[in-house]
Amino acid sequence: MPDDDLPDPVGASSASQALTELAAQHGLAGEEGRGMDDELWAYTMAVVSLCARIADASGDARSGGDRIRAELLDYRVK
Repeated sequence: MPDDDLPDPVGASSASQALTELAAQHGLAGEEGRGMDDELWAYTMAVVSLCARIADASGDARSGGDRIRAELLDYRVK
C-alpha cells in the first residue's frame, strides 16, 4: 500500500480512529461503523508495541519507539 493511502494519524481525531480506518481499508474492521473486535484490537496494539521495540533498538538518544507509543499505543479495551 502506498503511503499516500494510509490514514493520517495527525488528521484523525485519535490513534484509534486512524488504526480502525486502516483495518477497514483492508477488510478487517467488519461492518461499517462497527470498528475492530477485541481480538483484532489486541493484535493491533501488539504490532504497535513491536514496531516501537524495533525503533528502540536503533540506539538513537531520542527514541522513535517512544514517539510510536505516544502516537499509536492505546491500551483501552475496545
